Amino acid sequence: MKLILYSFSLLMLSNCDSKALEKMTLNYKAATRGSSVTLDANSSEILYSDMNVDRKITLSKKQWNEIKEFVSKIDVNEVQNLTAPSERSHTDRSLVATLSIIIEDKTYESVNFDHGNPPKEIKPLIQYLFQHF
Repeated sequence: MKLILYSFSLLMLSNCDSKALEKMTLNYKAATRGSSVTLDANSSEILYSDMNVDRKITLSKKQWNEIKEFVSKIDVNEVQNLTAPSERSHTDRSLVATLSIIIEDKTYESVNFDHGNPPKEIKPLIQYLFQHF
């Protein structure tokens, strides 16, 4: 049964045509008492904000294609079940972060994790997004 469900999930993701991924949106949010970070990405730009800075970069077609490639390697149906590698945010030693992937009006939200230490399955995507800031 798990194999059938897993196969169906992979089929659903692989059936996301380039038009669906072209309209994809990524939202990263991290917060704790007195501090927050947000990063929103779409096919044309990445918006970054923290307590001190607001920045915007325009994405090239190549950069957006690289982001889509990272997302295509993630089983979006399982992001809510990923295991966070640390729990520093449970004691306010780190910001609590989440990643939301929105494809065709469906939102896939990750498990909570420590800002700067995401689950390994989404780490390459998050590192790529933050390397611009």
